[in-house]
Amino acid sequence: MAKKIIVRKKKTAPKSAAPVLEAEDEEIDAAPAAPEPETADTAPGDAENDELAERLRQDALKAIGRSFQPIAPFVQAGEPLVIPTARGCPTAAVVTGDGLWAWYGDKNGNVFRRSLATDKEWSLVGRHKGKVLCLALTEMLTEVNTQVRGGRSTETVMSSKIPRMAASGSDDGVIKIWNLDDASEVHELLGHKGPVTGVSFRLGKTVLVSGGSDRTLKMWAAEDGVLLDTLYGHTGKITSVAAGWKEEALTTGDDCGVRLFKIDKGTSLAFTESQLVVECGAFLTDQRYLAGDAEGSLRLFDTLKRRPICKVATAHGVGFDGDGSGLERIMSQEEIQAGTGSLAPGQPQHPNWIMALAAVPYSDLVVSGGLGGSIHFWRVSGDNEVDFVANPEALTDNPLTSLHLLHTIPVDGIVNSLYLPRSAQCVIATVSREPRLGRWFTSNGSRNHILVIPLTTKQMPRSVPASLSVLPSSSTSKKPAGKKAGKKKMVRKLVKKRILHLK
Repeated sequence: MAKKIIVRKKKTAPKSAAPVLEAEDEEIDAAPAAPEPETADTAPGDAENDELAERLRQDALKAIGRSFQPIAPFVQAGEPLVIPTARGCPTAAVVTGDGLWAWYGDKNGNVFRRSLATDKEWSLVGRHKGKVLCLALTEMLTEVNTQVRGGRSTETVMSSKIPRMAASGSDDGVIKIWNLDDASEVHELLGHKGPVTGVSFRLGKTVLVSGGSDRTLKMWAAEDGVLLDTLYGHTGKITSVAAGWKEEALTTGDDCGVRLFKIDKGTSLAFTESQLVVECGAFLTDQRYLAGDAEGSLRLFDTLKRRPICKVATAHGVGFDGDGSGLERIMSQEEIQAGTGSLAPGQPQHPNWIMALAAVPYSDLVVSGGLGGSIHFWRVSGDNEVDFVANPEALTDNPLTSLHLLHTIPVDGIVNSLYLPRSAQCVIATVSREPRLGRWFTSNGSRNHILVIPLTTKQMPRSVPASLSVLPSSSTSKKPAGKKAGKKKMVRKLVKKRILHLK
């Protein structure tokens, strides 16, 4: 027998009068409720909703330039360009996103710039009273707006409008802000009580993050030249600083520590395991970070774990990169007294230090350098090797839990710094006779120079989404004749305009 349910109806007065509510009972025949299914399987609609939610999430990340783009399987390193430097040991170098201008600083306190397309010599931008130890550039963040009209979706690529600036830090505690367009000095930032060893701009922002030997991390409004905040956490000198899209900063120090600072909360997370000085660090995604240390280990960290999720020991091999005139000679003498070493230069004794790291944000491409006379290209992916070119569907399921070596480029000297712009046009490295922060190792047989490695890509498979292609394809094909050739040329130009962070 059907149950009777009493439903309350509300009566409202006319609009002209004040609202009056009255309750009235009415009996309605209601069918018995259907029994709930005993199985706990998810309804088909829930799976569709989850898939839709994930697509919306990816579209939102893509709109602000934070969607993950696996480009490492398609990257090919070209012939390196060796550019001699002026007198002085180069310590840091950067290149603009369009790959046209290169800047570098040296231990004489000079800051130079050069057009990679036209100039044949370096032009002096300015001077510091102390040694230049670090450089940084503002990175424009690309926004992709998707519009659907007439059943067709169109994408418009726009870059964030921020001033084009560069920052240089020196061992006299001064940070100078430069205008990238006319190479003029904009501000001089004072606040550190010791050498400034790391500077980095937030992605798409003019907020500068700096660290130094005074163990402090400082935030600056570079456009106004104002100090915003100072954070503490390291018990030793800070050796490098890397900033990402969020209000976070990754720092490394000679206290064997790696810290992730939450700038908005004023807190920090400490990652452990290294037993020697951690020289460099780099952001990969919002949850993945990398660090290289004097043990020669390359480590991959997750925000939810204090210990690294992946470690590559002796990533750059073992041995000395020096000629026996620096700290390696003292170390060898101590080993001879202990009966465990040899004075021969280059004799494999210790892991080669990793002194420089660079990564394309929100991608799987990483570059490392230091002692050992080589620059390594790495791919961050899952535990198993996957051929993404042959199996492009695997690009959507990349857990980023392991490191795989892709290429190795030999260099003659010590790699002090690496810089990889977000457009991934090229890699710029400073190769010198001695390390950036001291003279522990020397390589008198080497020559100081800047190394520019152009990057191109293999042909992207058709099944890979267009949003994954952030580099121009290097494949060549025959041009069709007639109108098809002109149409194909026009399409090629439109595709080039969609490349992220190009001028």
